[in-house]
Amino acid sequence: MAEIACIGDAYAVPGIPSMAKISSTGDASAVPELPPMAKIACIGGGSGGHILPIVMLHDRLKHSLGIDCVWIGEAGGMDENKAREHQIEFYPVQGLKFRRQFSFRNLLQPYFFLKSLFQSYQALTNIQPTAIFCKGGGVALPVGICARIMGIPLYVHESDTIPWLTNRVVGFFAKRVFLGFAGAARFFPRTPTEFVGQWIDPIFTEYIASHPFARKADGYSTRIVVQCGGLGSTMIFEQLLACVAKFPNVHFTVALGTLNEHFFERFARYPNVYVKKWFFHEELAGAYADADIAIVRAAATTLAECELFGLRIVMVPLGISSFDHQYHNAVEYRKINPGHVLLTESELADLEKVIESLKDFRKVSYGGDTEVSAMERVLPTLLSAPTHPNP
Repeated sequence: MAEIACIGDAYAVPGIPSMAKISSTGDASAVPELPPMAKIACIGGGSGGHILPIVMLHDRLKHSLGIDCVWIGEAGGMDENKAREHQIEFYPVQGLKFRRQFSFRNLLQPYFFLKSLFQSYQALTNIQPTAIFCKGGGVALPVGICARIMGIPLYVHESDTIPWLTNRVVGFFAKRVFLGFAGAARFFPRTPTEFVGQWIDPIFTEYIASHPFARKADGYSTRIVVQCGGLGSTMIFEQLLACVAKFPNVHFTVALGTLNEHFFERFARYPNVYVKKWFFHEELAGAYADADIAIVRAAATTLAECELFGLRIVMVPLGISSFDHQYHNAVEYRKINPGHVLLTESELADLEKVIESLKDFRKVSYGGDTEVSAMERVLPTLLSAPTHPNP
């Protein structure tokens, strides 16, 4: 394994500059030449929490370090669309979706599994990666099995307190599981684990570095950003609409998501509400920076973003999340900061009371560590794998 040096809170492999150094100079051409055979394959898809880290890792490897990075994902799914959008080399594999309720399609799963194994073996044979990075998703299991058979090092990043079943199984084939929550190590008793934190878009850390903390002098007692995504969030927006007129001194910045665009006109009529159908990450960074409080779902990455910007967080876990992992994510954040609020979907009628209790809260600074992200902590291990994979 290559020697890993610790510089402050940042990790570096000799010859590989940290993201902070690259982002501060903007000169990726200054990166030293790396071994020409290094090649990373990424597995993941089905949700933004799996897809965005792969896009970020690809950009870091390909554009900053000149290392080949490809994506193995579900054929015809969100994975393939995002890979095409970002011009990432993509290898499609049959996805596995076992339905908990009775379905005749479940009877075909053995066939789909064998097909996915064959496609995974073909993909890895063609790619010949030096290491595989896995975020989870419907193709993780067959690729993980083939990686073990072919002797290719496999590394998993698990964001949540309660891992999805796929990552629990794939973790058995991994050389190491990187954790977003240290407590999740108990789900991987046979595999070495390492706490690295959450995979945060560099856009957010770069925004903080270039925008010193300053409050808006606009007369509002506090500012709330609402970022709840589309799935199952109708009840949150209905409750919020019943509240905004009662708090004229509170400013609300609301991102609706594509499934809730029908709320746009109803929010736009209030002078203390700025509403958009969707925020790009650059816009979301500005919204987080201006806000004091966030009303969000309890997805692990979203909570880490809010913590980074020093926000008081009102967490509304998605009730249908796998293994109720969002609820457990929220419980962990409450342990870190008892000032955060956990509000289940059955308690949404209390949203007005929560806003009343926080209406005068003002943050005094940004929050979390911006020196090094989970991606930078994972990179030394990925790049220390042998440069020639086993055949």
